Amino acid sequence: MLENNKLKASKLGIVTTSILTPIIVYMLDICLPKLPYSQMSMDAFWANKIANSKKYDIIFIGDSRIYRGVNPSIVSQITSSKTLNYGFSGAGLDSTLIFSGIKQLDKEGKKMIVFGITPSSFTEEASKNEHLKTLEKISSKDLWIRKNIYPYLSFFDSYSLSEIKKAIKHESYSQECQADGFIYSNKFPTDSFASVQDYTAYFKRTPINELQQTKFINILKQLHSSGIKCYAFRVPISSPISALESQYFDFDVFKTKLEDVGARWISIPQNGFISYDGSHLNGPSANKLSSILGDSILKYH
Repeated sequence: MLENNKLKASKLGIVTTSILTPIIVYMLDICLPKLPYSQMSMDAFWANKIANSKKYDIIFIGDSRIYRGVNPSIVSQITSSKTLNYGFSGAGLDSTLIFSGIKQLDKEGKKMIVFGITPSSFTEEASKNEHLKTLEKISSKDLWIRKNIYPYLSFFDSYSLSEIKKAIKHESYSQECQADGFIYSNKFPTDSFASVQDYTAYFKRTPINELQQTKFINILKQLHSSGIKCYAFRVPISSPISALESQYFDFDVFKTKLEDVGARWISIPQNGFISYDGSHLNGPSANKLSSILGDSILKYH
């Protein structure tokens, strides 16, 4: 009799759990604020970028200002070219990143590389390319899981108390990952001074290295001689960040060196764009910049 009661209680528990679990999950989905982005989707995004078997005509290379600032789909539409955004966080424009990106070029295509020039990309710290190298260490099995399984698990993204508080205050940092390497980003409220202190501390900690710039120019010379068309431009940023970077980096001198080895400088207006933190463009401004870049590439090509 006792065993029968235990069995009945166990069955009842299973049935109750089976009924209540989807109800609880549904209620949580309704009650909890929507996350501004999915970490699962972010992991899948980076896995796709690092383990991409497709080939492209145009590749944009640089740091976070590139992967948040250039929408390849717009450039592709304007130039009738297959375009990839190959930007990584804190990236340095050295051989590690550049030759990794070149592997994505279609040998029978237009063979264009467009570099986003950020002064911090020529520091010793950036030259380590830690973000790229960390991704490259992920096993092929884990990359496959992230690419093929994670996109369907976004419902299980974890919540934190800070995120709930931000949602209540109507603060958010939305990030929409695109398959071509671009993240359409918006942050509310915006603050064009937000990155000033961080960049000030960064340049004091790791100054810009002349040798890194020389190595980059030499790589451009090598690429030009091999038939790869090279372009470079400065991503628009806020006036405070622009003024700070100009203290450490002379864009006019750099432009001359770059053009001396066969690369072409694309002059981008630095006004008329919105940066949500002073350093990165919001989504609409990124699309605007991408249209200008597409038109410029079409003109020069």
